[in-house]
Amino acid sequence: MKISNEPTKKILFISLCIIAMLTVALNIGSVFGWLSAMLKMLTPVIGGFCTAFILNIVMKLFEQKVFAFLGGSKRGKKILRPLSLIASLLVFIGAITIILLVIIPQVRATVQSIVEGFPAFSQRALQFIEDTLERFDITHERISEIVLGGEELMTKIGNFIKNNLNGFLKSASVIGGSLVSVIANIFLSLFIAIYLLSGKEMIINQCRRLAGAIFSDKAYNRISRVLSLSNKAFANFISGQFIEAIILGVLCFLGMLIFRFPYPAVVGVLVGVSALIPILGAWIGGGLSAVLILINNPIKALWFLVFLVVLQQLEGNFIYPRVVGRQVGLPGVWVLMAVIIGNGVYGALGALMAVPIASVVYTLLSDFTAYRSELKRKRAVMQEKTDEGQS
Repeated sequence: MKISNEPTKKILFISLCIIAMLTVALNIGSVFGWLSAMLKMLTPVIGGFCTAFILNIVMKLFEQKVFAFLGGSKRGKKILRPLSLIASLLVFIGAITIILLVIIPQVRATVQSIVEGFPAFSQRALQFIEDTLERFDITHERISEIVLGGEELMTKIGNFIKNNLNGFLKSASVIGGSLVSVIANIFLSLFIAIYLLSGKEMIINQCRRLAGAIFSDKAYNRISRVLSLSNKAFANFISGQFIEAIILGVLCFLGMLIFRFPYPAVVGVLVGVSALIPILGAWIGGGLSAVLILINNPIKALWFLVFLVVLQQLEGNFIYPRVVGRQVGLPGVWVLMAVIIGNGVYGALGALMAVPIASVVYTLLSDFTAYRSELKRKRAVMQEKTDEGQS
């Protein structure tokens, strides 16, 4: 009689898992250091995959809508992918160029107006300071103490800078090196994205064959289902995010025209582009815009912040859940809850990932609910037939 060694294999597997977990727990610092180094090394690859995913949305639009007529011939099929990829890159570069063409002239005009209006601004600032001093009954002796203290503080700051000049230069060189590294990673990510998109069918087929060889048919089908839902959810989420950013930028532009705030075009572009970053993006763009308006008119800068708060409430509670929710097939309440929970768990990145993940979970739960309801219905029908047969 042959004795099965399955229990022995399970005990050995569990023992190896426990040893591995203990090793990781005892060397947690080294493990995190190794993971950090690996992520840094793989940054261009991760960036390439993300860029390819975003560009693929536009490329599919060109393949299926704009250049679909080329698919009817053998020669047309050969040029369909390169032509769609080039068109997608041109759209991407063109969007950045248009944004820069809108922002740069406005920034130049803003700087010029700041230089021209600085004397008047400084005069208003001095008058405001004098009025404030009079209101709080601050004497000239107290002002002299503050000025002398300020001079002493400036002397200390100057000495600190002289003593740490080498450190500042080293920091500047490190920042410059990091900037060069970031630019190099951006270009490398773009080249990786182009390579992935040019042969995406071959890469997908290779991954499918590998997964089919590793997993059972049942596990493979489940994994394929989840990945398919995730791909659709993230693609629709990115599309919805772009649509929502355009709507917010246009509303900001129109509101600034109605209330006669300065720099409506550049502020609308800044708020719209920064809105691509969830939760904090529009506030970053609004803060930069408020600084621009502050130089021109401090009172209008305050009113602009009030206008931005109202617009953000309108966008966060009504526009965003409906626009993005419709794109990912998720009810608005779920979108709002996903953003709140994701932001609380992992900040802005959590809010970014929460909506498409919630869409996948929502779809899987809907399928599971429908499956269980249908199963119960069939069981009830069979039970009724059994009862009728017995009677």
